[in-house]
Amino acid sequence: ISLLYIWNKRTVFVGASTKTSDCYILQFEEMNQTDSHVLILEKNDVLDVEYSIDKGKMDFTIEKENAKPIFKGNDIAGGKFEVIVPEDGAYKITIKAKNASGMIMIKKMKEIS
Repeated sequence: ISLLYIWNKRTVFVGASTKTSDCYILQFEEMNQTDSHVLILEKNDVLDVEYSIDKGKMDFTIEKENAKPIFKGNDIAGGKFEVIVPEDGAYKITIKAKNASGMIMIKKMKEIS
């Protein structure tokens, strides 16, 4: 039983990731770990978020340190939406996946007028 427990706790990422000052993209055949990226954003910047999870479980948050998350999704499956950044700062995007496959794309768009 303990061998099965260790196997299920293994850290795995099979796929591709892109992390730049304007985006965070993960495309994965298998992901069983936590990954994160920080975007430096300004008030009224818009984040374009798109994700599709084919199997497994994925949670993710977008939050500024010491502040309430501007987005929090648990056990997400698929969707597309925009998030308007409420204030300037460094925003950490954290992805927690368990035995998951799929993709998530978060891109900084031009700010709203």
